[in-house]
Amino acid sequence: MSVNLQALLVWLGNYGHLSYAKLTELLWELGRIEVGVGTLQKTNQRVAAAVKPAINALWEWAPLQSNVHVDETPWCVMGVKEWLWTASGEGFCLFHAADTRGRVELETMLGTEFAGVLSSDDFSVYNGGNIAAQQKCLAHLRRHFKKVLELPGNNNAAVAQIFLSLIDEAFIAHESW
Repeated sequence: MSVNLQALLVWLGNYGHLSYAKLTELLWELGRIEVGVGTLQKTNQRVAAAVKPAINALWEWAPLQSNVHVDETPWCVMGVKEWLWTASGEGFCLFHAADTRGRVELETMLGTEFAGVLSSDDFSVYNGGNIAAQQKCLAHLRRHFKKVLELPGNNNAAVAQIFLSLIDEAFIAHESW
């Protein structure tokens, strides 16, 4: 198998979610290439081992960046709720599969101290850590301030409207950037 074909098969299996059986069927249908499941498994293991040093180097490099976007999402693995975390920035995107949605996962990705700007939604795990600066998702903040508009009280609507105007200005500035 050529290197390009191996790369394609690994990509289709891992990111395209094709099973080994579907991959063998695809190879046969497209090019009458007969490859066994064991060969596909070994190919996947070989490629994983080959890219591991580069991935580890990226994980060491990512916490040194000036701005890192982080997020997490539930991920069902064989019927069990797991969490898929991401850390991304200019020119990179890394994934971290985890059992929890806790701060320990954020610290696994970026360390216990982060000197850059952490961009995130408003999930509580991103608050209160040893982080130099934070940028919260403006869409999430906008949604919260729309709710504040409806709250009883003398100044809630006025304060919410000021923040909504500022957030809208930020969106307009971003669109023209």
